[in-house]
Amino acid sequence: MTQYTRNILACFKQATQDEIDHGLTWYADAKDKAQEMADYLELPLHVVVGVVAALSPTNKWERNLKDAYDMLHTFTAGGYVEECSPCTYKKMRDKAWSILQSMPHNAEDVAFILKGPKITDFFWCIMGEDVWLI
Repeated sequence: MTQYTRNILACFKQATQDEIDHGLTWYADAKDKAQEMADYLELPLHVVVGVVAALSPTNKWERNLKDAYDMLHTFTAGGYVEECSPCTYKKMRDKAWSILQSMPHNAEDVAFILKGPKITDFFWCIMGEDVWLI
């Protein structure tokens, strides 16, 4: 057993049942929130989740959702990327905007735009896919 495995198991053993239960539903809850935005703004779910994933680096979850909604709303209202000030890197803001501009037809195309392994895995997990099988 590696040191990484031991560290993960040690942290897991400290978790309460409530924390474990919350962890088991976190991605489904995230997908539900993205679906609400998608429905309200009449956008495809995979595009909304792509924007959420792109804006996620260095962004707290609640702020990530706010930033994603603000960007989605700006886009659907005919605004410009410069009007968006998410709490992440400019490069990630621009990547999120490029997802909106290209309006990919499927989730695989969104993942291609995201490129980075962490944000791509985050995207797939919110979408409900098992990243180990992709």
